Amino acid sequence: MARSPLPWLVIAAILALLAGVLVPSLVVGRSIRLADDVEFHAVTEPAAVLVETGATTVRMDNTYITSPNEEDDALVQLDATKDFYRMPEGQPEDRSAHLSASLTLNRESAYPEAGLASHQSFAVRQLNLGASIDNGDMEGLTAFFPADTEQRSYPYFDFIAQEAVPIDYTGKSKRGGIDVYEFHQHIDALPAQDILARTAEYATENDPTFTPDDLRRRGRAEDFYTDEELAHFGLKKDTAVVLDSFYSVDRTVTVDPATGTILDVDENFSFVWATDAKQARDTSIPPERRAVFVGDLHWDQATQDSALELARPTVRLHKAMGLVSWVGKGLAVVLLAAAGLTYLRRRDHV
Repeated sequence: MARSPLPWLVIAAILALLAGVLVPSLVVGRSIRLADDVEFHAVTEPAAVLVETGATTVRMDNTYITSPNEEDDALVQLDATKDFYRMPEGQPEDRSAHLSASLTLNRESAYPEAGLASHQSFAVRQLNLGASIDNGDMEGLTAFFPADTEQRSYPYFDFIAQEAVPIDYTGKSKRGGIDVYEFHQHIDALPAQDILARTAEYATENDPTFTPDDLRRRGRAEDFYTDEELAHFGLKKDTAVVLDSFYSVDRTVTVDPATGTILDVDENFSFVWATDAKQARDTSIPPERRAVFVGDLHWDQATQDSALELARPTVRLHKAMGLVSWVGKGLAVVLLAAAGLTYLRRRDHV
């Protein structure tokens, strides 16, 4: 009597089911951990902006480098730099501001690891401002979102404001055939004095020539306001004014939700001199004489293409594993059906 194929069909069905469940889960789980060998360079399009000396053209260069953490494979080191360059026509580029940061990220969540120190240094020549900062716990996302990004708000660290502010999910679209999520963050008229106070607790090295008055301007209203602004704000030319600097930004970040890779960033900065936050928020008239930095910086197309290429292999892998899962589970169903038919036929012959 021939041996029944029933046991082999059941075993094959179990193996197919395991392959359809475990293999994709293991492969995808491994692929979504933050890589420890990323080197990404993001450049903004040259943009017309307002600064204290008038209109000029600038660009911003961002570099993000990850490397292994020597003590824990679940962590990764991130070194980031941001450089602002003026691009005066017919003259060499001039770096007007620099920021660098070094911190430890959790490879699963992309958040800074709690309890581990971070280091930052920055210099803004226009404001005669520079410092080194050793933070305790640094909170919020920075250069990456977590893999399997959700449609919700996340805390997102702003290096100028020196705090994590919610960045909200606003919708989804497609980039290069990939489904992407868009997030928006708004920081509203934050006094530079507050930023300075926030960093003072951790500052280990300050520019000795800097004084708090570098963040304040005094004089007659006509020295800072155009005639249109004087009329708009109800000021007389000879009115004595004291202006503080206020920082605002509207930031839109486009993310590949499968990997957490940031694919595009648009940042509309408004750093202005104003008598109060209400005046700083009023952008109905360009602050031609009150601008510290006012302009919109957006990643250039080459940077967006590079970010897509960074995310695409993992996106393709996830799609392939989805197919493996579907085939494995489908094959398991077919094999179990065949085993059922074999069992019924065998029972009929008994």
